[in-house]
Amino acid sequence: MDSAITGIRVLIATNNMGKRRRKDEAAVPVSVRTTISDYEESPATSIEDDRLPSILKKSFLDCKNLKQPTEIQSHCWLPLCNGRDLLALAPTGCGKTLGYMLPVAVMVDSNIGVESLAVRCLVLVPTRELASQVCQVAGPIGSIKCLAVYGGASREAQVDLLNGGSGVNVVVGK
Repeated sequence: MDSAITGIRVLIATNNMGKRRRKDEAAVPVSVRTTISDYEESPATSIEDDRLPSILKKSFLDCKNLKQPTEIQSHCWLPLCNGRDLLALAPTGCGKTLGYMLPVAVMVDSNIGVESLAVRCLVLVPTRELASQVCQVAGPIGSIKCLAVYGGASREAQVDLLNGGSGVNVVVGK
């Protein structure tokens, strides 16, 4: 399973439009779809699951205070690590970023030395705050070097960071 992931497309969105739910509101269920309708593999509900790449397991265990994957993470990891496109909806605060960033870490770490200065992943988000938040979460994972790009900041400085041999391999933009 420790093979390199090639091009995958992922859309993971919050299904409550970023609003925190009130304590008396019912939780909105997680919804995950892959492009392969017969993808029936069960989710990886434990980090010890033998189907998960060792890089993903190590990166997860390196994250602070995490013991087991959340529901969205357990549904996302195997399809993404197997190169499937994915559409997932889940409430705010349930771990969506690690749901797609840990498979990105597998891809980046598996391709060290192969165009190592190239951007390997583009993440599009609706706000500058979310772009910064995604980079904060992704920064310490594996060999990920993340850059948030958005309007209102110096365009030249952002382009220089991308072109200057900084090794950025994940770009998060608004």
